[in-house]
Amino acid sequence: MIQCDTFFKMATNWTISSDCVGLGGPERLVQGYGGITQIGGLGVEVICLRGGWQPFTNRNSPLKVDGWHGPVDGKNGERQLLDMALAGAMVTRQELVNIGRRQGGYLLVHQRHVADNDYDWWEKGARGQVVYVENCCEPDSLELTIRAVAGLRERGVSARVLVDLVHYYKEIHQMAAIVGEGVENNLKRMLADLSRILEKEKYLGMHLPLGTRKVDSLPFEAISGPFWKIMAKFIVDGGFSQVTLENQRKWGNYVGLPVTREDVARNRRILDTLRSAGMFSERKV
Repeated sequence: MIQCDTFFKMATNWTISSDCVGLGGPERLVQGYGGITQIGGLGVEVICLRGGWQPFTNRNSPLKVDGWHGPVDGKNGERQLLDMALAGAMVTRQELVNIGRRQGGYLLVHQRHVADNDYDWWEKGARGQVVYVENCCEPDSLELTIRAVAGLRERGVSARVLVDLVHYYKEIHQMAAIVGEGVENNLKRMLADLSRILEKEKYLGMHLPLGTRKVDSLPFEAISGPFWKIMAKFIVDGGFSQVTLENQRKWGNYVGLPVTREDVARNRRILDTLRSAGMFSERKV
C-alpha cells in the first residue's frame, strides 16, 4: 500500500470504480486520477473480469478494494455490444461469491441477475456477505430492485439497494443518453422522486457515473457547481452508506488505450468539484 500524507475523510464510504482504465491494473487506475495523493483514502470497486481483478489483490497494490462488481448488464445499442464483448470475460456469480469470501468486501450484481427463483441460490451461496443489487436501464427496474432486495433479506441475505443514477434517469425518461436542455432540472426532480421512493431503505448504495461515455454517464460539464451541493445533501439525507464514482470512457477508447493528459485533468476536476461541494474532504495525517 502506497502511503501518502493526505486522504479523504468521508461521511459516506466513497470508492472509485476500476472501470475500463483499471483493466491495466491498479497502478494505471491511480495514474488516471493523477496520482495516489489525488485518490487518497478512496477505495476501489473492481469490475471482475477474469484475469483482471487479481492485480488489485496484490500486496503492493496502491488501492484498497472495498467491493467486487459482477457481470455487466444492458440491452440496447452500444451497451449491448459491450455486454456481448465482455460476457465471456466476466466472472460468474459463483466466482463472484468465491472472490468475496476469499478477499472480503461487498458484492454487486444487477437486478436482472437476481430473479425471484434465484433467492434460494443467493441464500445458500451468499449468506454472511453484503450484496448490493443495482437497477438496470429497463422499465420499472428500480421497483424490481427494491423487491429483489426484500426477497433476499427475507432469506437472511444482507442485501442492499444500489441506485445507478444514469440507469434510473434513462428508465424514467426513456432516453439513450442524458443530453439536451433542462438536464439539471430533470436531475433535481429525479432526486426528489428518489428521496420518496427510497425513504424506507437503509444502507443504500449509489453509482455516480461521470465518464465521457454519454450513453452511460451524467453530463459533468453541463452541470453547475450548485447542483453538486444538492447532490451532497441528497447523499447525506438519504442515508447512502456506499457511493461509487464511475468513469466510463467513450466506446472508441474504452479498452486498452493509454491514459491521456486530458483524462487526468478531467478526473482531477471531478474530484475537486465533488470535494468543494462537501461530498468528502481531506485532512492531514
